[in-house]
Amino acid sequence: MWRGILVVSIAIWAAGARAEAVTISGADDPQFADARTAWLDGDDLTALEAFRDLARADNIAAQILLARIAEEPHMHRNVTGDMDRSTRIDLLKSPGGLSGTSWLRKAAPSSELASALILRNVAFSSAEVDGLAIAPEAMAAVRVLLDHGETALATEVAFKLIDGVFYRETLNLLDRYQDQLDPIAKSLRAGVTAALAAASDDPDGALSQATELLETLTPEDELALAKFYPWQVQTDQAFRDLITRYAELVPAWEPLRDLCESSCAHSYDSCLLAGGTAIGYARRFPFSSPLQTLIPDAEYWSSARIRGDIARKMTEIKPAFEAAAEIDLCFGETVAALAR
Repeated sequence: MWRGILVVSIAIWAAGARAEAVTISGADDPQFADARTAWLDGDDLTALEAFRDLARADNIAAQILLARIAEEPHMHRNVTGDMDRSTRIDLLKSPGGLSGTSWLRKAAPSSELASALILRNVAFSSAEVDGLAIAPEAMAAVRVLLDHGETALATEVAFKLIDGVFYRETLNLLDRYQDQLDPIAKSLRAGVTAALAAASDDPDGALSQATELLETLTPEDELALAKFYPWQVQTDQAFRDLITRYAELVPAWEPLRDLCESSCAHSYDSCLLAGGTAIGYARRFPFSSPLQTLIPDAEYWSSARIRGDIARKMTEIKPAFEAAAEIDLCFGETVAALAR
């Protein structure tokens, strides 16, 4: 099976990028539009039941969006948390097996996007193609995700490569796609170049190149890239200052800024510091739409549901949230209430 995935991945990657984004079958169905509106309005159960019924009727857009929502507990646990297991599986999954099956597998034969969303979660491998070390699964997934405008999910594939120590493969992916990825990708190039310096034939030259790249990063680039821990925020004043000073400039943190401004204006700076602490362990786009193709970030961030979703996201890692709540009382009380 894995050999087949590898061969197919190389073939998809080698096909190259399309000139324009691809639409998703079923997205223009009025019933899908109604379910989408209900979800953005925070009418979760109505929306999820409608997505499920559409998914069972072979609506590809509903299958893919429901699968992505199912992958993000903070987007559904407010309604599924009290359900018994069978009811929750019935609502979120395709029938099959003891725990149901992701709707992505149902959609994959008809949707390249669904296949790419599955591919981004497999164990990556390395192969040499035209003298380059690449991760075929990552390359293939990123190509299709970018075709569909999924810049956040595509950029997170590059982070997964780095976590797997696929450094050369990451650089080759960036060589091909960096201009289409989220701007944070330039930070990835600097970090990977630095990591590879010691193994380079010219370590001094490689390190110099990495240093030059790092020096081009803005503070907000550094902040968006950093994975930090509560103890760092609590003990490192320079790091606290970095968050407080530049949190307003990190695009992915816009919902956090809105929450602090609307609910904790009197302690705005410490609220931002607390929010940064709460999401320090999280993925790089903690408040991203489940699927930018069907729900652009701007629309998701202006929706009625966003405050509850980001609150649940910021409480997912209990030690981080508890440390954040100690930094700003208003943040802790507001987020705890919204997350219920």
